[in-house]
Amino acid sequence: MKRLALSVFALLFIFLTPQGHSQSLQDIQTSNSLARTAKRLLAEQRFDEAISKYKEAMFYSPDYRIGVAHAYQEKAYFLMRQKKYGEAIFPMRSTIKYGHGLDDDFTKGSKFGALATLLGAVDRLSEAIQAAKYSIRFDPDDAGNYFTLGDIYERQEKYNEAIFAFNEAKKRDHSGEFTGLINISIKRLKRNHLKKSKKKIPPSANRQSSGSAFILPSNRHFITNAHVINGCKVIKVGNGPKQDITVEIVSKDDINDLALLKIINSGRGKESGSMTQPTGIAVEARPKPGSLRSNDIALGERVMVAGYPYGSYISNSMKVTFGIVSSTIGIGNNSGQFQLDAAVQPGNSGGPIFDKGGNIVGVVVSRIDKMKMVKATGSLPENSNFGIKASTIKTFLSANGMTVRPTVTKRELSTERIAEIAKRRTVMVVCLR
Repeated sequence: MKRLALSVFALLFIFLTPQGHSQSLQDIQTSNSLARTAKRLLAEQRFDEAISKYKEAMFYSPDYRIGVAHAYQEKAYFLMRQKKYGEAIFPMRSTIKYGHGLDDDFTKGSKFGALATLLGAVDRLSEAIQAAKYSIRFDPDDAGNYFTLGDIYERQEKYNEAIFAFNEAKKRDHSGEFTGLINISIKRLKRNHLKKSKKKIPPSANRQSSGSAFILPSNRHFITNAHVINGCKVIKVGNGPKQDITVEIVSKDDINDLALLKIINSGRGKESGSMTQPTGIAVEARPKPGSLRSNDIALGERVMVAGYPYGSYISNSMKVTFGIVSSTIGIGNNSGQFQLDAAVQPGNSGGPIFDKGGNIVGVVVSRIDKMKMVKATGSLPENSNFGIKASTIKTFLSANGMTVRPTVTKRELSTERIAEIAKRRTVMVVCLR
């Protein structure tokens, strides 16, 4: 009997083993074919079909779970770029589900952080807080996760919790990349918390924000961004420690984000005279260099940004940064803007951008929101800021009946000389609401 049993076992081994091996190869071929189809569909942004094919491939080979996670992630990011935040929630949840335990590209902490941002965007704040807490549990050393939690708490008006979360973010911001933003958020929270704790709300006109602007040759007109002066009850400009010149809005263009301001007292009375006394501003009638350049900026040109970043939080003095033009078009292929890598901070908006000859080639308009980009793409953008071209500014001025004589100084000036020109052209704008 033992010999018979061994013979039967041997026969089964001989016949079944080759068949099992052949089936395994067939599974691999089938899964690879399905995965190739899924990859093609994903490239065509046919996300649901790609996900279905990857799931079929996963049935034959569990290794293709990473394909399912990747397809869900691509669908989520695509919907986020379309600003369809509610629709992006399910694919982001599925990315977390299928990406669990895979490589660093699918770490649960970062994906829970993105999910928290999406839930917050559609005001599902309680769920957003839970997702943010999960992101911290899986990645407790990420400053961005704590920052997201603080932002959501602030929207719920839970100021103490928000301040705690922002302070935890600050402790983990070892590179110092977000320290300024975190400090401003904490100051804003403390101020709002104080307002909430008082029965009488301080007058809205006591709230203020700031930006930058530059003086036109008339010595009475200024160019800044429309968003800098939107909603202002009183607007003041100046440089150094005083911003005591009251101005009014002549015109603004919300599409191009430009505004033209003018000193209210158009004569030579007390207020217009202060332009050269208390504020220290003195500008030649036809400054050269220092006017708008006649031709637009070119790719790779070196530029200098002037302005008052963070208003008076740091100091009242003008600051300058240097960089190059990294693209001759702006966000969304906006041909009226250009991209530069010079450092730009809150408060720089509306400030002039100079070329190496001291000519104004644009005005600062915006910088990429780093925290949103981190949550949307998983990577931190560096040196991605934008300016409005001089040609766009000239068109805006012409539409308002102003002709500014464009000039070009081809001779390269020292950085010290350009900074001196900038100091005479740049002012801080203070908006009282």
